[in-house]
This record gives sequence, C-alpha cells and structure tokens, in this order.
Amino acid sequence: MSKAKTHFFAITLKRNIASSDPLTLYSLVDADVLPFSILDKKYEHAAGVNPASILRDNEQERIRNGGLGAVLLMAVELAEDELHKTPEQAVIDTSCPTFQPLGLFKAHRDSIGRLPPMPKQIWRVCLKNALDGNAYADDCSTTPTPP
Repeated sequence: MSKAKTHFFAITLKRNIASSDPLTLYSLVDADVLPFSILDKKYEHAAGVNPASILRDNEQERIRNGGLGAVLLMAVELAEDELHKTPEQAVIDTSCPTFQPLGLFKAHRDSIGRLPPMPKQIWRVCLKNALDGNAYADDCSTTPTPP
C-alpha cells in the first residue's frame, strides 16, 4: 500500500469476443506496477486530465471518509496485433486508457497484511485466473457456485 503514492497498477487485457459471461469478457495479457513518472510525462500537456491528480483528489476524499487512501488502476484493451506490448508501452501508446482510483480501507490492509509477499509471477497468474472466471489463485480451480 505504500507504493500507492508513487506507483499505479496497469493491466493489459484482450477482449473475448465469443464470451457473453461478464466474468470472462476479458483475459489478462499482462500486468505491472509502474511509476507515476510515466503518467506525468504522458499527460504533461493534457488540459485538466491527469490520472495522478485525479487519484490525489480521490485519495483526500477517501481519507476524509475514514479510508486509508486510494490506488490508481489503469486498464488498456489491446488489439490482436498489440498483444506483444508491455503494460508500460500500452499505457504510453494508448490515447485513451481506462483509469479508476480505488479506495483503500482498513479491511484491505488487514487482509493483505496476513498474506506473505507474492512475487510478480505468482500474483500475475492469480489475476489471470480470476479474469478467466476462476478463483484468484495460482491454480485454475473454478469459483464455487453459491448454493
């Protein structure tokens, strides 16, 4: 959570055209935690639209409402001929990526704090499995159907 002030979470996605299930509309291509300096450079001449400043405003609102702060998630949908791009390159090249500040709360800190640090190669597999409609886990077990 300490990186939320200097970094953002970027994911690249591929649309699953054949899927009508909201749990499997997209598949993860890649994900990374990137420094805000990438966004500062990308948006230095943008009039009024800087994801980092939007995050800061949202973070202050979350803190006023009892939260711990906020993180920035940026998603880029890639076309078939762009699947080779890294998350960093996708963010730089895309004229209109989707971004959203997400609130951080005590419940997040408490639950994440119980987990051991996960190497990138493990959390990326977990995220891919979750976006493919399975559980957020490093194996591909399906999400249990509620009774």
